[in-house]
Formats: sequence, structure tokens, C-alpha cells
Amino acid sequence: TISGLLDIGLNNAKAEGKSASNNAAYNNAGTSQITFRAQEDLGGGMKAGVLVESNIVAGASANGAFGTFQKYIFVGGGFGELSFGQRTNFSTTTATTAQPFGTALGSGYSGAFGRLAGWASNATGAIINSTATAGNRDVRADGSVRYDSPNMQGFTAGLSYKPKNVGLTANETAASTGHMNIGLNYGVGPMKVSYAYAKINNSTIPANVGDNVDESTKHNLLGANYNFGPATVYAGYTTSKADNGAGTTTADSRSWNLGLRYAVTGNVAVLANYLKDNDKTIGNDDRKLFALGLDYGFSKRTTAYARYETVDSDTNAAGGKLTTYSAGLRHTF
Repeated sequence: TISGLLDIGLNNAKAEGKSASNNAAYNNAGTSQITFRAQEDLGGGMKAGVLVESNIVAGASANGAFGTFQKYIFVGGGFGELSFGQRTNFSTTTATTAQPFGTALGSGYSGAFGRLAGWASNATGAIINSTATAGNRDVRADGSVRYDSPNMQGFTAGLSYKPKNVGLTANETAASTGHMNIGLNYGVGPMKVSYAYAKINNSTIPANVGDNVDESTKHNLLGANYNFGPATVYAGYTTSKADNGAGTTTADSRSWNLGLRYAVTGNVAVLANYLKDNDKTIGNDDRKLFALGLDYGFSKRTTAYARYETVDSDTNAAGGKLTTYSAGLRHTF
């Protein structure tokens, strides 16, 4: 099967004290991508297959490489599902359960904002570091093995693991960062609750073999939403803490958010999200986000949207307020 999403619109952004910029932009309300999935029935309730997902840089001359997002092989049955490769992890599931904007503009989990701090995996699977000011998000880790349990009366659980390789010599180029991700989810009727724990270990190989420094980051994410007829309310809480392996704290932040989605009519919905991130390091780079959205559904697959997002980093001398307006169209297939 072939499926995907294309999102493109116009943005107007203004940083505090600077003139506005206008540009064609993509992924304002959804991540543009195309997905190929093949599945085989093995009999006895068993199945196997592959999934390859590629980024589409809509509105730009340069497109993402093939298979830049998810790519994995899987086998499943009554025991659940076992997969190998690179797939969206449980942290992202929790982050999108906590607010109505997905991973796009207004979510606090976009590539531009990212409510986590320290080491995390980015959209294309690489594990990177960030400061509390820049923020981060734990999306997917390449080279992982993952297990998803079957649904047990609304409960599901899962574990994803990428082993760390510290290398053998100072010139070893195959060193890689380890990643573990645990997910717990519950969804019955109008309520959804999701929790994720991530631990990332980054090893720096020194000149002396066996004397490597282990940088460690731990993320906790909790998200929930509840539907009251036309209204759905959202809430989320995260913690991020990192140290350099020598007793020095390199990241320490807490964030919380409240969100709302209200269906005005069958095809019109308004969205809102407020997020506050408290940085507890000496830099005190606190951040706030407020977002509003409007969706007009022409059909189940085609939606026109408008977005407003303001990000305030007023405790950081290098920061300030950034306001973004966006309007566009997305289509799923």
C-alpha cells in the first residue's frame, strides 16, 4: 500500500525587534511524507512485512532522501509485534497525546521548539544534543529493536532498544549512542493516557582506551486527553535531566501544557495550546508557547488550516519573542 501527506502554506514570522519575513512553508499542520508498506499473511494469525517512510520537502527544490523517516521490518501475531530498524518511538506517541497539534506548529514538539532538553533522537533517526534554549524532541532512533504488546482491554506496552557501542580505540569510527524507550498507553472510550521513558547514553571515546565518559540523558513524558462530545481537553508534563558523566548537570528542565480542540461544526474545529518550560540550570532559559489553530475540512482527506504561534524566551538574553502566522492546505492519501 502507498499512503502519505502533503502540507504546504504561507508563513509570516516576526522576531522581537526585527522586521517580519514571509515565505512559502511546509509541515505547518502535518509532516509531509510518503509511505510504502508491504505485508504478508504467514498463516495462524501471523504476519510479516516492511515499512519505508520518506520525507517530502514540499515547496522546496531539494527533497528529503528516500527512507529518511521510518524504515523497518516486522513480524507479528497474538504475541504482539517485533520490529527491527528505525520507527517512531513512544516519546512521540506521548507528546502527541498531550496536545492537538501533532508535531507541527503550535505543538511544542516541533523541530523548531522541542520541549525536551539534552540528548534525544531527531526526525531522521540520529541522536543529537541540544541546550535548554534550543529544546529538543525524541522522535526515532535508527538501528533499534522494538517490541509492542497486544492490546489488553485498552492497555498496550512497548520497549525499544538501541545498543551503545563505545568503540575499541581512540580512532574507532563505529561508536554510537545507546537509546532505550519504554511506552505505556491506555485508551478506552473518551480517555487516552500515555507515558514514555527514554534514556540516552552518549560515549565520548578518549585517547586512553577504557577511560570513556558516559553522558546520560533521561526523559519522562506524560500525556492525556479526554473527549466531551465536541470538545477534547489535553494535558502534558515532561522532565529532562542530563549529566556529563563527571557529576556536572548539563540539562535540567520541566514543562507542562494544557490544550483544547473544539469541533464548532462537523467540518470546522478550533485548537489551542499553552506550554511553559522551566529550565532549572544556571542559564535559566525558561520558555513559553501559546498557539491557536483553525481547521476547515473539505473532506476527511483535505483540510485548510490557519495557525498562530508565539514563543517567548524572555529570560534568555539571546532569545526574545517569535510570532508566526501560517495558512495552508494539507491532503492525505
